[in-house]
Amino acid sequence: MKSLRTVVQGVAAQLVVTRDYSLPLCMRLRYEPSDPYVVHATFFTHSDDPGEWVLGRDLLADGLSGSAGDGDIRIWSATGHGGQGMYITLGSSAGTALLEVPVQDVKTFLENTEALVPRGAESDTSTGTSNWRTCVQKAERSLPTSLPNRSVARPFVRCRRTEDPDTASTASRPHH
Repeated sequence: MKSLRTVVQGVAAQLVVTRDYSLPLCMRLRYEPSDPYVVHATFFTHSDDPGEWVLGRDLLADGLSGSAGDGDIRIWSATGHGGQGMYITLGSSAGTALLEVPVQDVKTFLENTEALVPRGAESDTSTGTSNWRTCVQKAERSLPTSLPNRSVARPFVRCRRTEDPDTASTASRPHH
């Protein structure tokens, strides 16, 4: 079996507060071939605990060349307007954050993920596919056979990813 690595890259980002004022923060991007459709983005500031968002890898890649996303997560590139960055908005009930990220750092990260699992070949990774199928089967078994009305609570299914003992880690420092 081919060993699958985790791709990790630190990125120096900016939290855009106003048109003229931004706060620096570090963003760590992490990709695990065992969960091939997503990228984990963890944000570190000096005063708060880190926050993590799960982004679709395709969404992040599509944001390199145009506008992508709808709702809580939107991504677009400013490179067509002479800029070197891309913007990510993250919305929640607590508010919305606008982040500016160097497009080259995201591009390099995505190239490293695609070297492990090419876009379009995610379903070929046996670990990710078998975990997903197990999760879906578990959810299907917990569904009631009929729903009498909309007040019935939906069942909660927790899916845990198992760690691959062959997984190694690669890391790089943020670029300034």
